[in-house]
Amino acid sequence: MRKITLISIMLVISLFSLPACASGIALEEYDKVKDELSTIQSQLASLQSKLAESEIVKANLEVLLNDQYDELSQSYDTVVSEYESLQAKFDDLSTEYEDLGKQLDAVRDEYETLQAQYEDLLAEYDVLRAQYDIVTEEPAVITEEDVEQALFNLVNQGRVTNGLDEQLWGINIYKWATENSRNMATNRRIEYSSYASWQAVEWATGYDTTDEMAEAVMTMWRNTRNYERTFLNINATYGTVAVYKSEEIYYITYIASNFR
Repeated sequence: MRKITLISIMLVISLFSLPACASGIALEEYDKVKDELSTIQSQLASLQSKLAESEIVKANLEVLLNDQYDELSQSYDTVVSEYESLQAKFDDLSTEYEDLGKQLDAVRDEYETLQAQYEDLLAEYDVLRAQYDIVTEEPAVITEEDVEQALFNLVNQGRVTNGLDEQLWGINIYKWATENSRNMATNRRIEYSSYASWQAVEWATGYDTTDEMAEAVMTMWRNTRNYERTFLNINATYGTVAVYKSEEIYYITYIASNFR
């Protein structure tokens, strides 16, 4: 820019130093050239001013760009530092996560082992509980009336099975059966009633339930040689069973008759 300015100045000085009425140059032409040179000089001055402003703008831009570059460079360094810090923290957390995963797997394995042991213990507890309930269970109360009814039902089941009618409960013969059972308890021996009829007697002890006792007594009666004649007698319309308990022994009398 400085070279252009010097050349312009020298050109203007040379032109103005020429004689106003040089040989062969008209005055009008001289004025015209002079005006053009003046215009060019003004344009050159304007360009020089603009170039100076451009230099200032360029310098300001360089300062601004340098400042922004420095600021961006600092920001970049800060971001890089934060990234590296976060990356290191991520790596630490990843390692810790893997360790926790291994610990979790170990805890799960231990839990499954304990769960299996718990189920085994629970099954063992159920067995022991059932045994305990059996041991501590209070024996069922066996009443004389329950045994009488259970045996009478079994007698009738046997009759129906063999195509006979069920017996009716003999109210009067029940008194004879009750007296005979009481006598057996008093005399502590097996004996029969003096009532003329079909009879069966037995005694029982050591059973836990009414049904167990009734089934056992009925089984013994079925195995006697007089079972059919006594229990399956077609003429025995009425029947009864009387039970008398003495010192945990149940004395039992069965009487069948064609009279109530």
